[in-house]
Amino acid sequence: MGLRNQAVKGGFIMVIRQALGILLSLASVIFITRVIGPEQYGFFGAASGIAVFLYRLGPWGLDVYLVRKTENPEPEEYNQAFTILLGVSLFLTLAMALGRDIIADFLRIKQVSSLSLALALTIPPTLLKVPATVKLERDLNFKRVAFNELISQISYYIIAIPMAFQGFGAWSPVVGLLVQQYVLFILTQLGANLKLGLCWNPKLVKQW
Repeated sequence: MGLRNQAVKGGFIMVIRQALGILLSLASVIFITRVIGPEQYGFFGAASGIAVFLYRLGPWGLDVYLVRKTENPEPEEYNQAFTILLGVSLFLTLAMALGRDIIADFLRIKQVSSLSLALALTIPPTLLKVPATVKLERDLNFKRVAFNELISQISYYIIAIPMAFQGFGAWSPVVGLLVQQYVLFILTQLGANLKLGLCWNPKLVKQW
């Protein structure tokens, strides 16, 4: 019953967090769009759409494997996942940075080029936080997960809104997103208390 109550309580916390996050995101989009204008926000949306696609592509199912594993993952498995994600994140970051002009030409929006370069830097923290996030979820520490996400989201507003009023246009949400992802990465690592390092074991790769 203790485990069941903990899971139910954690699920309730996550539902509240998601609902609050949706409301904050909606308010942010409306407010920042009104300040910087739909054109500038459109530049951000076009560039961030590419980054979001890479966020979802990058984990390669490692997050699902670690979460659904019957037994608790060994430290070596977390390190293995971290090593793979480090390589993937560096590759995707480099690919987005080098391909920014191609993306801009394809979209016919030249402003996307410089924005994509900055947003490429959000890929490493987004992917590298996966092992620590999994550790928190397996420990049913949903309260900490919700706290991390909420604080990182607030950090976005603290940066993006003043920049928007200062006339930075599309760079306001870009810099805000950069800060948000790195804050979330740091908080997740601290919360999971997981010492990650580089590890390469071919046997684990075959197992996955």
